Amino acid sequence: MESRGRRVLLILLLILVLVSTWVIIRPFRTEIVIESRTEVIRFDTQKVASAELPVGTEAVVQAGTQGRKAVYAYFEEHSFLGKVTSREAIAPDGRPTERVELAPVVQILEYGTASKFAVELIASAESGVDIGVIGSGGTLLVKASGSIRYWKGGTCGPEGDSTHNYTFVPIRPSANVGALLFRVGDGPYTTYSELAVSGDMRAVSGTPGQHVRAVINDAPGLYADNAGTLRISVLTR
Repeated sequence: MESRGRRVLLILLLILVLVSTWVIIRPFRTEIVIESRTEVIRFDTQKVASAELPVGTEAVVQAGTQGRKAVYAYFEEHSFLGKVTSREAIAPDGRPTERVELAPVVQILEYGTASKFAVELIASAESGVDIGVIGSGGTLLVKASGSIRYWKGGTCGPEGDSTHNYTFVPIRPSANVGALLFRVGDGPYTTYSELAVSGDMRAVSGTPGQHVRAVINDAPGLYADNAGTLRISVLTR
């Protein structure tokens, strides 16, 4: 009887050891695995009307920057003795699906609403100045005033100096030196005095939406000694 009892006890101990080993080793295991990836958050653009800008022009007053977020996915993995045997995506079930790491900055873009405004043309600006766009009616009305010095001793108004015999070649050779010129898009230069009169203003003609630039008639590379400013009143229609 004693021997039989010992055998039963050994069997029970063996069962206990096997069960303990099973619990500790857990050859079959199920785990929830979290994976993440980084995604870009694109910035939004907010457009704001500005009465300081001409119609058809825009200006970025705040540059936008992209943001960044972490996106999470959840999986249930089944393994046997440390080796994954199956894997399937599962619902978040209340867990977070994403986290913003860097918030985007909105871009603020101002667009012009001013239909009547004034532009200043600095005589030494070789590239001139953009004065707006041709309106839906095919014209941009302008009125110029003021005087400039186009070299060390020569001064003139918007019509230029008809008495100056220059030896250099200005951008519009047939026009007076110092004359106010207008250019629609990539077209030819037209002098202020050549524009058709419309009331107390003059009309620059072109295709609606085309940009118009104003520039002083001087030779490329010789604008540095110019001085003064012409004021150009502009009306779009």
